[in-house]
Amino acid sequence: MGTVPAEKGEGSREARHYCLVREDLAPEMKMVMIGHAAGESGVLGLAPDSRTAFIALQAEAGPMELLATALDRRGIKYVRITGVYEPEVGALLALGIEPSTEARLRKLVWHFRKASASGGSG
Repeated sequence: MGTVPAEKGEGSREARHYCLVREDLAPEMKMVMIGHAAGESGVLGLAPDSRTAFIALQAEAGPMELLATALDRRGIKYVRITGVYEPEVGALLALGIEPSTEARLRKLVWHFRKASASGGSG
């Protein structure tokens, strides 16, 4: 998954659009869940003409739930993508966080690995 090249310079306010997917999902399912998370969360925040880097990350279910709690506490908008088929009914499969220029968001997600379709370390 690529990102839009960042503008260099002190005054750069490029937004980041973070989406996380559960790392134990099949590669095809990861792609679908990232698509859902990005599509549903991309409309939460910035104006359409904003320069935004898309960043796909992966994590285990537990840390993703902890991140959701931290986002709630800070009032940061996000969407939860949950399973609709057995055995994943109601389980958190992906998170899409509103695009933002705020450094506080980067501080919450810096430790997650980049998403990889193969399930490797990306």
